[in-house]
Amino acid sequence: MLDVAKAEKIWWFNLAKPFALNKRQRVVPQQKHQVALLSFKAKKLVMLVRKNHLDMARVNVIVPKKHVALAVNRNRIKRWVRELFRLRQVTLKGTDLVVICRYSANSLTFSQCEKAFDGLIEAYQELASF
Repeated sequence: MLDVAKAEKIWWFNLAKPFALNKRQRVVPQQKHQVALLSFKAKKLVMLVRKNHLDMARVNVIVPKKHVALAVNRNRIKRWVRELFRLRQVTLKGTDLVVICRYSANSLTFSQCEKAFDGLIEAYQELASF
């Protein structure tokens, strides 16, 4: 068992993740994203949007093995999309997002991912403003 006095000396023990997504924000229940109200498509990503009547936004990222074969690349894309969502979640309160990676995402870079995600978010916000 870890002693409290020793724990205070360990520098990484006191680190907090104030901007990290908790599990409730990362996972959208599967039956929820089967009925999407809006869908937006980009060359590399597809985003399904649904209202969730909560005070927070939630995200689910799907990267099919059929489209991105290596697990390293699939996990990298998921991390990128979750990070982009984390930075923009304040503007998306009350929505569930399901981001699906398309077949052309095998050679995706972070800048391309960011551009595609921002385009999808802008399209949603333009439609939601009416």
